[in-house]
Amino acid sequence: MANPPFTYIIDDSDLQIQYSVGWRRGGRDDEFNTTTTLTSTANASFTLNFVGTSISVFGTVDGHNNSTYEIDEGGPWDFSKDTKGQRKPGILFYESPTLPLQKHKLVGTNINKKIILDYLAITSPPTPENVFSSSATLDVPSVVTGSFPGPCEGHSCVPKDNSLLWVIWYIWRGGREAHGSDAMGGVRPYDVDSSSADTLGKRSR
Repeated sequence: MANPPFTYIIDDSDLQIQYSVGWRRGGRDDEFNTTTTLTSTANASFTLNFVGTSISVFGTVDGHNNSTYEIDEGGPWDFSKDTKGQRKPGILFYESPTLPLQKHKLVGTNINKKIILDYLAITSPPTPENVFSSSATLDVPSVVTGSFPGPCEGHSCVPKDNSLLWVIWYIWRGGREAHGSDAMGGVRPYDVDSSSADTLGKRSR
C-alpha cells in the first residue's frame, strides 16, 4: 500500500509568513496553538514561500470574510463567507490545485472585511527528502505527519495514536524554542467547517 502524503503545519505566528502593514496578533483556545493573526485593513496581505504539492489556508470567520488568494501569480481565487455575526473557527479559506514539487509563492489579501488567519497546511509526497532537498532553501518549521483519524482527519493537525510521531513533534518543538521562534502551545484540533468549501471560487481578472 502506498504511503500517504506528508502534511506539515505552518502556524500564523511563524516567521516565514511575511505580513504587510495592518496586521495584529489574536487567538483563542479553539484555534490552532491558541494564536491567530488578523486584519481589518483593506488590501493588507500576507505572503508565504513554500515547497510542496498543495497548500490550504485555514482561519476564523467572525462575521464576514472577503479575501483573495494567488499562487505563483495565478488567480486570484475569491473567498467570501458571512456567518451572520457568529464566530466560527476552523474554516477553509483556500485550497490550491495539485502543484509541481518545487518552490511556490502564496499571497492572501483582505478585500474590505476582516481576515483572521490561523494556520496553513502544506502537503508533499511521502519522501521526506523531497521536502528537505538541496533545491529548497526554506526552513520547514512544522511537524511532518501522515493522515490521522479524529477531528483533523485529512488535515493532520497532530498524530492521535502514533507515539513515534509524538516524539518527532516534541523534538521539533524543542528545536523551535531553541531558535527563538514562537513555542508550540496546547494543540487543540477542531472540526473543519465543510460548508466553507462552497464559498471558494476563481475570479477572472
